[in-house]
Amino acid sequence: MIKTVVCMKDSEQRCVLADLWYYSLAELEDVRFLYASDLEELAALFRRTTQTPELVILDRTLLADPDMDLFSHLREISVFTEVILYDHDETGSLSEKVTSSGTFFATLHEPLSAREVVSVATEFLQTRNMDLINSITVRTGGRTRTLPCRKIRYFESNARKITAFFDKEEVVFYMKMSELEELLPNPDFLRCHQRYLLNKKNILSFGNQEILLDNGLHIPVSKRYHQEVKRLLRSL
Repeated sequence: MIKTVVCMKDSEQRCVLADLWYYSLAELEDVRFLYASDLEELAALFRRTTQTPELVILDRTLLADPDMDLFSHLREISVFTEVILYDHDETGSLSEKVTSSGTFFATLHEPLSAREVVSVATEFLQTRNMDLINSITVRTGGRTRTLPCRKIRYFESNARKITAFFDKEEVVFYMKMSELEELLPNPDFLRCHQRYLLNKKNILSFGNQEILLDNGLHIPVSKRYHQEVKRLLRSL
């Protein structure tokens, strides 16, 4: 079941969008809807729910100041939730703000068409199913969390304490680095140091003693892994 939040002020438009989304996925996956009229309600819903929603369909106009900081905070604590914008503002005045506020899965445009909703819903379901395959499950903070590998930038270990770094979140769990390597379901990660395991897609360049990630972070490469790193990155 896909737990989905529709967040917009207009209750009638909320129902129309929910119906279109439901019928787009009806034959493929069950959908459970929750509703919020603004970002305050959305944040409160995330705080009280025991299962983080997989998807938020969000009215773009709600990203106008002064609520932008609240949305940014929500995005930081819900990195595993995809956000689809519903755009019915023809002026385009919010484009810069929206672009800077976070990464969104897709945008639905006014007037809503069944074809567009079906296309976005199908793409979302395909991505979700791939994430279920290419993910790891860990215990952290007294609960189990599934971490989609495509969103992990790198892992850093300190003895058995491992931190998974995302764009705007860190998840800490306990495991040996060797156990983590065996657990990862795809070959997209590269061990370059006793303490570091990197997602290859985020590597910008490789020098003699370090790797530069696309966010400007420098990760050391130890002598033990240097030749293997050089060999693997040569094929990228």
